[in-house]
Amino acid sequence: MKRLKSAILGVGIIAGVLGFAPKLFADATSHLEKAAAYEQKATDLDAVIAEHKAMEKAGMTDKTPASTRQKMEKHCDAIIAATTKLQSEYRSFAAWHKLQANEEKGK
Repeated sequence: MKRLKSAILGVGIIAGVLGFAPKLFADATSHLEKAAAYEQKATDLDAVIAEHKAMEKAGMTDKTPASTRQKMEKHCDAIIAATTKLQSEYRSFAAWHKLQANEEKGK
């Protein structure tokens, strides 16, 4: 029984080391990749913002009832504000990952 416990403990330790080691070595190269991914996500959100600004303009005609215009404005403004905030967060994450990559290079 003692031998079985030792074997299970040994396998657990080896599995833990093998599971942690790739993360240890992957972080150095992945910060620049993560920064690029966050920059791309922020850039992709430009299309969402433009779409809702255009949608908001298109819904603002003299023939559109005031209640419908108010709903359209509320919908578009909320999405534009949330998307702008998310875009800012993505750009902050990208800057942080660039900083981490530079620190790991020794700069």
